[in-house]
Amino acid sequence: MGDANVRASDPRNYQLPGSVSLWFRKKGSTDNKAWIDLGNIIDPAIAAELTTLDHFSQRRGQRAKDRSVVSERAARINFSVDEVNLHNLQFAFGSKADAAQGQLVKVNDNLVAANPGGTAPNNTISLGAEDIDPGSVIIRSKNLVSVDEVTYTSGVDYTVNDATGVVTILPGGALNNPDEDTGGVAEIHVFWTKEVEGQSFEIFDGQSIEGEAKFQVLTEGGAQYVIVCLNVSIRNNGDVTLGDGSDWQTVALTMELLADSTGKLGTMYVVGEDEIP
Repeated sequence: MGDANVRASDPRNYQLPGSVSLWFRKKGSTDNKAWIDLGNIIDPAIAAELTTLDHFSQRRGQRAKDRSVVSERAARINFSVDEVNLHNLQFAFGSKADAAQGQLVKVNDNLVAANPGGTAPNNTISLGAEDIDPGSVIIRSKNLVSVDEVTYTSGVDYTVNDATGVVTILPGGALNNPDEDTGGVAEIHVFWTKEVEGQSFEIFDGQSIEGEAKFQVLTEGGAQYVIVCLNVSIRNNGDVTLGDGSDWQTVALTMELLADSTGKLGTMYVVGEDEIP
Protein backbone atom coordinates (compact mmCIF):
# COMPACT_ATOMS: atom_id res chain seq x y z
CA MET A 1 0.00 0.00 0.00
CA GLY A 2 1.09 3.54 -0.63
CA ASP A 3 1.44 6.23 1.99
CA ALA A 4 -1.94 7.28 3.39
CA ASN A 5 -2.80 10.93 3.69
CA VAL A 6 -4.24 10.34 7.15
CA ARG A 7 -3.21 7.23 9.06
CA ALA A 8 -5.70 4.91 10.75
CA SER A 9 -4.29 5.83 14.15
CA ASP A 10 -4.37 9.57 13.48
CA PRO A 11 -6.70 11.43 15.90
CA ARG A 12 -7.77 13.68 13.01
CA ASN A 13 -9.90 10.77 11.78
CA TYR A 14 -12.43 11.80 14.43
CA GLN A 15 -13.88 14.95 13.00
CA LEU A 16 -16.32 17.69 13.82
CA PRO A 17 -17.62 19.74 10.88
CA GLY A 18 -15.66 22.92 10.43
CA SER A 19 -15.88 25.40 7.58
CA VAL A 20 -17.11 24.85 4.04
CA SER A 21 -16.32 27.42 1.37
CA LEU A 22 -17.57 27.34 -2.20
CA TRP A 23 -15.94 28.87 -5.25
CA PHE A 24 -17.64 29.14 -8.64
CA ARG A 25 -16.39 30.07 -12.10
CA LYS A 26 -18.76 30.70 -15.00
CA LYS A 27 -18.67 28.39 -17.99
CA GLY A 28 -16.11 29.30 -20.63
CA SER A 29 -13.71 31.11 -18.31
CA THR A 30 -10.20 29.79 -17.65
CA ASP A 31 -8.85 32.78 -15.73
CA ASN A 32 -8.05 32.06 -12.07
CA LYS A 33 -9.19 35.59 -11.24
CA ALA A 34 -12.67 34.65 -12.48
CA TRP A 35 -13.34 32.38 -9.49
CA ILE A 36 -16.16 33.81 -7.35
CA ASP A 37 -16.16 33.30 -3.59
CA LEU A 38 -19.82 32.69 -2.72
CA GLY A 39 -19.21 33.29 0.97
CA ASN A 40 -20.38 31.36 4.00
CA ILE A 41 -22.04 28.04 3.11
CA ILE A 42 -24.87 26.95 5.42
CA ASP A 43 -26.09 23.34 5.80
CA PRO A 44 -24.76 21.84 2.55
CA ALA A 45 -26.43 18.50 1.79
CA ILE A 46 -25.65 16.24 -1.16
CA ALA A 47 -28.20 13.88 -2.68
CA ALA A 48 -26.89 11.24 -5.10
CA GLU A 49 -29.25 9.48 -7.50
CA LEU A 50 -28.61 6.31 -9.48
CA THR A 51 -30.99 4.99 -12.12
CA THR A 52 -30.59 1.31 -12.91
CA LEU A 53 -31.84 -1.05 -15.59
CA ASP A 54 -32.61 -4.52 -14.30
CA HIS A 55 -32.27 -7.61 -16.47
CA PHE A 56 -34.27 -10.75 -15.77
CA SER A 57 -33.46 -14.27 -16.97
CA GLN A 58 -35.80 -17.26 -17.34
CA ARG A 59 -33.20 -19.79 -18.44
CA ARG A 60 -33.52 -21.81 -15.21
CA GLY A 61 -37.28 -22.08 -15.45
CA GLN A 62 -38.06 -19.17 -13.16
CA ARG A 63 -37.83 -15.48 -13.94
CA ALA A 64 -35.12 -13.99 -11.77
CA LYS A 65 -33.02 -10.82 -11.87
CA ASP A 66 -29.49 -11.65 -12.87
CA ARG A 67 -28.05 -8.22 -13.62
CA SER A 68 -28.53 -4.59 -12.67
CA VAL A 69 -26.77 -1.92 -14.73
CA VAL A 70 -26.46 1.74 -13.78
CA SER A 71 -27.92 3.75 -16.66
CA GLU A 72 -27.88 7.21 -15.14
CA ARG A 73 -25.97 9.01 -12.40
CA ALA A 74 -26.95 12.36 -10.96
CA ALA A 75 -26.11 14.41 -7.88
CA ARG A 76 -27.57 17.54 -6.37
CA ILE A 77 -26.28 19.76 -3.56
CA ASN A 78 -28.67 21.99 -1.63
CA PHE A 79 -27.18 24.80 0.42
CA SER A 80 -27.73 28.37 1.58
CA VAL A 81 -25.47 31.40 1.64
CA ASP A 82 -25.91 34.30 4.03
CA GLU A 83 -23.95 36.92 2.12
CA VAL A 84 -26.42 38.72 -0.11
CA ASN A 85 -23.90 40.06 -2.60
CA LEU A 86 -24.37 40.75 -6.31
CA HIS A 87 -23.24 37.27 -7.41
CA ASN A 88 -25.50 35.41 -4.99
CA LEU A 89 -28.48 37.52 -6.03
CA GLN A 90 -27.74 36.66 -9.65
CA PHE A 91 -27.86 32.97 -8.75
CA ALA A 92 -31.09 33.42 -6.79
CA PHE A 93 -32.82 35.31 -9.60
CA GLY A 94 -31.38 33.19 -12.43
CA SER A 95 -29.40 35.86 -14.28
CA LYS A 96 -26.77 34.54 -16.69
CA ALA A 97 -25.61 37.96 -17.85
CA ASP A 98 -22.95 40.06 -16.16
CA ALA A 99 -24.16 43.08 -14.26
CA ALA A 100 -24.33 46.40 -16.10
CA GLN A 101 -22.29 49.09 -14.37
CA GLY A 102 -23.22 52.70 -13.78
CA GLN A 103 -26.99 52.30 -13.98
CA LEU A 104 -29.05 55.06 -12.34
CA VAL A 105 -32.12 54.39 -10.23
CA LYS A 106 -34.28 56.57 -7.99
CA VAL A 107 -34.54 55.36 -4.41
CA ASN A 108 -36.83 56.56 -1.64
CA ASP A 109 -35.41 57.31 1.79
CA ASN A 110 -36.70 58.71 5.05
CA LEU A 111 -35.58 59.89 8.45
CA VAL A 112 -37.29 60.44 11.80
CA ALA A 113 -35.66 63.45 13.44
CA ALA A 114 -36.05 65.67 16.44
CA ASN A 115 -37.59 68.99 15.46
CA PRO A 116 -35.00 71.69 16.26
CA GLY A 117 -37.56 74.48 16.02
CA GLY A 118 -37.26 77.71 14.08
CA THR A 119 -34.70 79.54 16.17
CA ALA A 120 -31.47 80.20 14.27
CA PRO A 121 -28.72 79.09 14.14
CA ASN A 122 -29.83 75.73 15.59
CA ASN A 123 -32.82 75.28 13.30
CA THR A 124 -31.44 72.80 10.72
CA ILE A 125 -31.59 69.04 10.12
CA SER A 126 -29.02 67.19 8.00
CA LEU A 127 -30.56 64.28 6.07
CA GLY A 128 -27.16 62.67 5.53
CA ALA A 129 -27.67 62.66 1.76
CA GLU A 130 -26.63 65.12 -0.94
CA ASP A 131 -28.05 65.94 -4.36
CA ILE A 132 -31.63 65.15 -3.41
CA ASP A 133 -34.21 65.29 -6.21
CA PRO A 134 -35.61 68.84 -6.28
CA GLY A 135 -39.09 69.08 -4.81
CA SER A 136 -39.06 65.51 -3.47
CA VAL A 137 -38.81 66.31 0.26
CA ILE A 138 -42.01 65.77 2.25
CA ILE A 139 -42.23 66.42 5.99
CA ARG A 140 -45.02 64.91 8.06
CA SER A 141 -45.84 64.37 11.69
CA LYS A 142 -44.12 61.28 13.05
CA ASN A 143 -47.18 59.07 13.52
CA LEU A 144 -48.00 57.95 9.97
CA VAL A 145 -51.08 55.92 10.96
CA SER A 146 -52.67 58.62 13.04
CA VAL A 147 -55.83 60.28 11.77
CA ASP A 148 -54.21 63.49 13.01
CA GLU A 149 -51.26 63.19 10.63
CA VAL A 150 -50.08 66.54 9.35
CA THR A 151 -48.13 67.24 6.15
CA TYR A 152 -46.15 70.47 6.44
CA THR A 153 -45.66 73.03 3.68
CA SER A 154 -42.37 73.73 1.93
CA GLY A 155 -41.50 77.42 1.87
CA VAL A 156 -43.84 78.09 4.81
CA ASP A 157 -42.81 75.62 7.49
CA TYR A 158 -39.37 74.66 6.16
CA THR A 159 -36.93 75.02 3.28
CA VAL A 160 -34.56 72.45 1.72
CA ASN A 161 -31.10 72.80 0.25
CA ASP A 162 -31.22 69.95 -2.28
CA ALA A 163 -27.47 70.00 -2.95
CA THR A 164 -26.43 69.62 0.69
CA GLY A 165 -29.47 67.76 2.02
CA VAL A 166 -30.06 70.26 4.82
CA VAL A 167 -33.59 71.13 5.99
CA THR A 168 -34.13 74.50 7.68
CA ILE A 169 -37.14 75.03 9.98
CA LEU A 170 -38.68 78.46 9.44
CA PRO A 171 -39.46 80.65 12.46
CA GLY A 172 -42.97 81.58 11.39
CA GLY A 173 -44.28 78.15 10.43
CA ALA A 174 -46.07 75.31 12.15
CA LEU A 175 -42.77 73.65 13.14
CA ASN A 176 -41.38 76.72 14.90
CA ASN A 177 -42.16 75.36 18.38
CA PRO A 178 -40.45 72.00 19.21
CA ASP A 179 -41.87 71.78 22.74
CA GLU A 180 -44.59 69.14 22.75
CA ASP A 181 -45.74 70.15 26.24
CA THR A 182 -46.76 73.56 24.93
CA GLY A 183 -48.46 72.24 21.79
CA GLY A 184 -45.40 72.12 19.57
CA VAL A 185 -44.02 69.33 17.38
CA ALA A 186 -41.21 67.30 18.99
CA GLU A 187 -40.43 64.89 16.13
CA ILE A 188 -40.96 64.91 12.38
CA HIS A 189 -40.74 62.32 9.61
CA VAL A 190 -38.83 63.46 6.51
CA PHE A 191 -39.15 61.66 3.15
CA TRP A 192 -37.13 62.27 -0.01
CA THR A 193 -36.02 60.76 -3.33
CA LYS A 194 -32.45 60.52 -4.57
CA GLU A 195 -30.93 59.22 -7.79
CA VAL A 196 -28.11 56.76 -7.12
CA GLU A 197 -25.72 54.73 -9.23
CA GLY A 198 -26.07 50.97 -9.07
CA GLN A 199 -25.38 47.71 -10.88
CA SER A 200 -28.25 46.08 -12.72
CA PHE A 201 -29.03 42.69 -14.21
CA GLU A 202 -32.05 41.08 -15.80
CA ILE A 203 -33.77 38.64 -13.46
CA PHE A 204 -34.85 35.18 -14.59
CA ASP A 205 -33.26 35.57 -18.02
CA GLY A 206 -32.07 32.01 -17.45
CA GLN A 207 -33.20 29.54 -14.81
CA SER A 208 -29.66 28.38 -14.05
CA ILE A 209 -26.04 29.47 -14.37
CA GLU A 210 -23.50 26.95 -15.64
CA GLY A 211 -19.85 26.70 -14.75
CA GLU A 212 -17.47 24.83 -12.48
CA ALA A 213 -17.38 24.65 -8.70
CA LYS A 214 -14.86 23.92 -5.98
CA PHE A 215 -15.79 23.06 -2.40
CA GLN A 216 -13.05 23.46 0.19
CA VAL A 217 -13.74 21.72 3.51
CA LEU A 218 -11.69 22.21 6.67
CA THR A 219 -12.61 20.22 9.77
CA GLU A 220 -11.95 21.29 13.33
CA GLY A 221 -9.58 18.34 13.64
CA GLY A 222 -7.35 19.78 10.93
CA ALA A 223 -8.16 17.55 7.97
CA GLN A 224 -8.82 19.29 4.69
CA TYR A 225 -10.33 18.06 1.47
CA VAL A 226 -11.38 19.61 -1.81
CA ILE A 227 -14.25 18.62 -4.11
CA VAL A 228 -13.88 19.80 -7.70
CA CYS A 229 -16.81 19.64 -10.13
CA LEU A 230 -16.01 20.77 -13.66
CA ASN A 231 -19.59 20.96 -14.94
CA VAL A 232 -22.31 22.29 -12.64
CA SER A 233 -25.50 24.26 -12.84
CA ILE A 234 -26.65 26.60 -10.04
CA ARG A 235 -30.23 27.75 -9.65
CA ASN A 236 -32.63 29.04 -7.03
CA ASN A 237 -33.78 26.42 -4.53
CA GLY A 238 -37.50 27.23 -4.44
CA ASP A 239 -38.87 30.65 -3.54
CA VAL A 240 -36.75 33.75 -3.07
CA THR A 241 -37.30 34.81 0.57
CA LEU A 242 -36.60 38.43 1.43
CA GLY A 243 -37.01 37.91 5.18
CA ASP A 244 -38.68 40.02 7.85
CA GLY A 245 -35.66 41.49 9.62
CA SER A 246 -35.70 38.95 12.47
CA ASP A 247 -32.81 36.87 11.13
CA TRP A 248 -29.89 37.03 8.72
CA GLN A 249 -30.89 37.20 5.10
CA THR A 250 -30.06 33.97 3.27
CA VAL A 251 -30.19 32.78 -0.33
CA ALA A 252 -31.15 29.12 -0.86
CA LEU A 253 -29.52 27.50 -3.90
CA THR A 254 -29.35 24.13 -5.61
CA MET A 255 -26.31 22.94 -7.52
CA GLU A 256 -26.78 20.18 -10.08
CA LEU A 257 -23.64 18.14 -10.73
CA LEU A 258 -23.36 17.35 -14.44
CA ALA A 259 -20.96 14.91 -16.10
CA ASP A 260 -17.78 16.49 -17.38
CA SER A 261 -15.95 15.59 -20.61
CA THR A 262 -14.66 12.36 -19.02
CA GLY A 263 -18.08 11.31 -17.72
CA LYS A 264 -17.32 12.12 -14.05
CA LEU A 265 -19.53 14.20 -11.80
CA GLY A 266 -16.58 15.38 -9.75
CA THR A 267 -13.33 14.52 -8.02
CA MET A 268 -12.50 14.59 -4.32
CA TYR A 269 -8.96 15.34 -3.15
CA VAL A 270 -7.71 14.75 0.39
CA VAL A 271 -4.97 17.23 1.14
CA GLY A 272 -1.71 15.45 2.00
CA GLU A 273 -0.84 15.17 5.69
CA ASP A 274 2.29 17.29 5.33
CA GLU A 275 0.32 19.94 3.41
CA ILE A 276 -2.27 20.58 6.12
CA PRO A 277 -1.52 23.94 7.76
